[in-house]
Amino acid sequence: MDDRALHLINLSLPKTGSATLARMFDRHRSVHELWHERSVDALLDREEGSRTDDDLDDFLITRDEAGRPEVDAATFLHLAGDRLPELFPHARFLIVVRPCAEWAASFLGMLMEVFGPGGWGTALADDWVTRYAAHVAPSLPGTDLGSRLAITAARGPLAAELAEYWGTRTTGTLSLAPADRTLVTTVGALSGAAGALSAHTGVNVGTIRTGVWSNRGHMAVDARRLLGDALTEAASAHQQMVVAAVEAAGQHLEGLPHDEPIAAAAGMVELRQAHRSMSLPDEQEIARRCRGNGLVALLLLLDADDALRRRFALNPAAVLTDFGLGRPADLLGVQGLACPAMPELPGGIADEDVASSYWRGWLRGGVRQVDPYRAAVPPDHRLPHRSDLSPAQWQVLVERVKSVIAGTLDAIER
Repeated sequence: MDDRALHLINLSLPKTGSATLARMFDRHRSVHELWHERSVDALLDREEGSRTDDDLDDFLITRDEAGRPEVDAATFLHLAGDRLPELFPHARFLIVVRPCAEWAASFLGMLMEVFGPGGWGTALADDWVTRYAAHVAPSLPGTDLGSRLAITAARGPLAAELAEYWGTRTTGTLSLAPADRTLVTTVGALSGAAGALSAHTGVNVGTIRTGVWSNRGHMAVDARRLLGDALTEAASAHQQMVVAAVEAAGQHLEGLPHDEPIAAAAGMVELRQAHRSMSLPDEQEIARRCRGNGLVALLLLLDADDALRRRFALNPAAVLTDFGLGRPADLLGVQGLACPAMPELPGGIADEDVASSYWRGWLRGGVRQVDPYRAAVPPDHRLPHRSDLSPAQWQVLVERVKSVIAGTLDAIER
């Protein structure tokens, strides 16, 4: 039984004030990066499919028992946002949001500082650094992270990948964290948020330090200049997506624009109201709308279910598997692959499991295409939105979509 009077878990991205959080609670049992390298390895193992949820749960429990932190300010626990609320039912959670372009510049600046001349990053294993960097942004120059030349050469795709990571991870974490146990704030407000943190955790406000700020980076301005306009353009759409998610949770964060997302939300309400008059489409109608393509059938469902879409952004392989699309070899018929962007089957285990690292690039591309697809899908092809249906109706619709997907795979096999 957990008898801690205080248990606060940080679910924020790196470079959002984690060191500041640990220092604010240094009169309590606060830890910053407990088991950093091995924790990142375990979390990425799960992301890549080589570790099960149960195995990860065991690891997270063992890690917690080793430190028994009252405040766990680690920068990587957002990768377990779907596991921690259930594993620690009495814990409180904190999500600190930093504006997209500012976060990307700070994160990249940290890498330049840590791995540049005289940086301490050379003490880390090259394969670990390369793996973690590729997880955040595949265009990061691996073990040459301190090179301005290499970063400048990858500027366009790197800016897009950093903005995408910030957007998908932040919205995904917001969707997974239990609203009644989560405090959301901004990095600029964190060091002065003792009152809010006291109310959230139940500890005496006098035991929380205020006005502290730790681990300020020195290369963020340089990183922002290297990425240039590419970062400004990439950050815009993802920033609006996160603000919309925050607004949907009934919160407003100073320092993030919010007018556009409110207008966008109003448009979604009108669209959902239009769906209220629609009856559930049968399997034949769903097959018509997806044109006999199981991947398109899943896209239609992602368009209709905000939570499923956020889960897909975090772990597309798991969602594909849940809907019977987890075996890439099943998607190859006499007319070619079901997705024109899908790479050729490589042979071996990757043909059997979409969670194989071989498909990582294709899956990332799929995540990026969800929003453009939603903008382009004809209104008469959309499925009723989940919020407009009862739980029983929604389950019927999901089962129909699964049946249609199974039918498309049978057709490919024939």
